[in-house]
Amino acid sequence: MSAKFSSKAILKKVVEVTRGRVNFVPPIGLAYEFAQISPETQTTCWIPSVGPQVAIALMKALAARDAKQAKAVADDIAWANEPHHAITGSQEIFASYNIQLEKVLMAASGYCKTGPIRPPYNVMPEEFRKAATEGGQRYAQLREKYSKLLG
Repeated sequence: MSAKFSSKAILKKVVEVTRGRVNFVPPIGLAYEFAQISPETQTTCWIPSVGPQVAIALMKALAARDAKQAKAVADDIAWANEPHHAITGSQEIFASYNIQLEKVLMAASGYCKTGPIRPPYNVMPEEFRKAATEGGQRYAQLREKYSKLLG
């Protein structure tokens, strides 16, 4: 069983309470930190639809217990997420613009062609759109980098 989960503050406790029967799946930006808290249970993560290459690189490094490579990939992920942290860093803002963020990230990353954002989710402040576009473009760079490294 698994559950999408993003609270590093209580991760250790919920792993303990569930006796390891639930795989808590963090967003890619928290996967490295989750692995520092509970390395034995950090086996996967979820990622925006910008391509799996970066997540695969991180999970391979964590599985291999390659601390140096895992940290390097985590630093790349933090760099890609930095522009749109104004959205993801607030639960209230993220809840209001999650769909728009994902659509813009997908399109800007070049991973897939998205259709238009449909009402009522077609409203997004321009500064958030620009930030999400920058994040998507950064993920495109990482997808290329890790595609080469993964062979």
